[in-house]
Parts: sequence; C-alpha cells; structure tokens
Amino acid sequence: KGYGDENKESTTFHPIKTTSLKGHHSSITSIRFSGDGKRLAAGGLDGVVRVWELSEGLLEASPASESSRVLDEKAIRALEFGQQEVTRSDLDEEKLMGGRSAEGCKLVGTEFCRMPVGAVEWDPLSDELLLCGTYNSKIRLWSARQGRVLRTTAVSRDPTGRIISISCSPKRPVFVASVHNPDPSTSGGALIAVNLQTGRHIQNFILAGGGG
Repeated sequence: KGYGDENKESTTFHPIKTTSLKGHHSSITSIRFSGDGKRLAAGGLDGVVRVWELSEGLLEASPASESSRVLDEKAIRALEFGQQEVTRSDLDEEKLMGGRSAEGCKLVGTEFCRMPVGAVEWDPLSDELLLCGTYNSKIRLWSARQGRVLRTTAVSRDPTGRIISISCSPKRPVFVASVHNPDPSTSGGALIAVNLQTGRHIQNFILAGGGG
C-alpha cells in the first residue's frame, strides 16, 4: 500500500495546546485570516463578529517554518510506505514550535449584527475591510482601522435570505455573495456580484437545476 490508497483514514488524535478565543456564545459559522495573516475574524450564530490579533508565537509557529516542513515530509513518507501514523515524537510541540508559545490572541474588534452571521471575508486589496454577511440578506462593510461599519448592503429583497458564503476578487473591488433561501418551495438561492466600493449590484446568478 502507498500514497493514494483508497479509504485511508487517520483516527489518531494527539493533544495540543488550547487557546481560548472568548466572546462567542454559540457556534461559529465562518472564520477567515486577513491577507497579512495577522488577524483572524469569526462570525457566529449569536450575531457577533470578533476580530483577533494573533500572537507572534502563533504566527512564527505557522506551517511555513522549517520544523513544520520536516513534519510534512515525514507525514508524506508515512503515507507512501503505508505507515499508520506519524510518531508522537515527530509531533513534539516544543520541537515544532521551536520553544515558542502560541498563546496570546488579542481581541481588537467586535461587531454586533443582531442577526446570525453566515459568512465573513476580508477584502484582499485593502486588508482592513471586513465583509460580514447575515441571515437577512445583508452584508456589513466593517473597517478594522476605524472599528465601525462603513456601509450595509442588501444583496436580496428577501428578508429571510441567508448569506452563507462571501468571496472577494483578489484583483478587483468586487465580491460575490451566496444567498440561501430556506423556503423549500423556491430554487434555493442565488449568487450576487457586488461592487465593493459603491455597494451597487453588478450581476445576479440564479441557481437552477440541470446543466451539462
């Protein structure tokens, strides 16, 4: 057996350090890194969006570190030779992190949306604008620098529409939002393209059955 074997599944879990991100009181539905990797935004069913600034210890312990590349190589070799798991010594926390601590995430922003949050997304062009989509077809444009909402855009006339995903273009001030309609008698939802700078709709894509 080797790499690519069907139904190969790892069921071994190793203990790691746990860092508390306080502030949410229900399930988190969406979480995103900022483009520079220094901030983490999370939105939940409690209608709250939190933004944390990540500690240097956590950033320095990212998979880009030399020790993590060593672990990746060992994990690949384990799959190639049918080894059941990477050994616990390979996963030694101090070895992987070079003695650095991953603790210390500072809360730097909070937005109370008063509706369940289905999606959050950072604008990659500015790296300080955060889009927060809620379960009433609306998207808030929140400024991390100013700590306030700059604009709220309704992407659908349906007040029950749920924003379940947002994706920003990496090259243009445009985002696409996926709106889900919970009514089973409808088509289910749509994709809405919006100009990030003006909030004006560019194109609606209605989801329909069929295809080819």
